[in-house]
Amino acid sequence: MKKVTTGKEKQATYKAEYSRYKKANDQGFYLEGLVIGYAIIEDRLVAFLHYCGIVSRDKDNLEINKPVYPFIRVLLNKPENSTIKVKDIRVKMDIIQSLLKLDIESAQRIDEETKAIIDKQNEGKKRKTRFINGYMPALQKKMDNLNRDDLLVILSKDLESWRLERNTIIHALLNQKIDGIFKATKELSKQGYDLTRKLDDKLVDPVKKKGTNIRKKFNIQ
Repeated sequence: MKKVTTGKEKQATYKAEYSRYKKANDQGFYLEGLVIGYAIIEDRLVAFLHYCGIVSRDKDNLEINKPVYPFIRVLLNKPENSTIKVKDIRVKMDIIQSLLKLDIESAQRIDEETKAIIDKQNEGKKRKTRFINGYMPALQKKMDNLNRDDLLVILSKDLESWRLERNTIIHALLNQKIDGIFKATKELSKQGYDLTRKLDDKLVDPVKKKGTNIRKKFNIQ
């Protein structure tokens, strides 16, 4: 399969999958709807992290951008050099929820702690790790464009409940009575569609609007 390489191709694919999702729900193909819904939800979370400079969605391997990694470890209270598996949807959700909870004092503290860590790591080295001064406060300011309380409910309650129920259905598909599976997948597929719309409108769109471009401002590739 060929990967999308331009914004135009991405938009076309996204539009087509949304159309398929709606069609699946309208025609009763709810299991297909669950699969498409999960993919769109993951994509929306990645899009948010991309606009924040945390990941680059055009890379083949999804991982936290190297200059940002130290900040995210401090944000999540992880040890130095620990691996953060951002491919995991639960990890994406944890990062986003932590950002939504940030106040300016916490953001400044994370910057200071990250600088101290990087300065220590750079001691005696010719090739030094770059410190992105002001990165976390800039992100915190970006979060002010969002309805934080509403999004925290969506992520910690609605999406988490949907994700766990979806996993239960998929992993126990052949161990449940068919009428129960049909009813559960119908409800979840339609809930998932609503969630994709909320994530688009409330999470992704506000951070990609004109204003401070985090990636460009801090030269994050």
